[in-house]
Amino acid sequence: MLTVDNRTSSDWQDVEIWINQYFRVAVPKIAAKSRFQVPLNAFVSGYAQRFDIRHAVIKDLRLAAKHPDGTPVALKKDMRSGLAALGRKE
Repeated sequence: MLTVDNRTSSDWQDVEIWINQYFRVAVPKIAAKSRFQVPLNAFVSGYAQRFDIRHAVIKDLRLAAKHPDGTPVALKKDMRSGLAALGRKE
């Protein structure tokens, strides 16, 4: 399960979340101060392949969206250094 936590005071619209720049989930909106959860097997490639955590490694996560005024939201988390990278301050 992947959880996206929008801690900002602004909604995110037209959200796309990518695993390894290959598997994607799209959601119309993640409201301000809310969470969105999605199972990893809901991520699908352009060839209709589902992400399978048993056979694939998550190397990076990306989120692209827009604020209500149209300004972009772009987040990237590199997972190559392991899950410990999630807690690291950058």
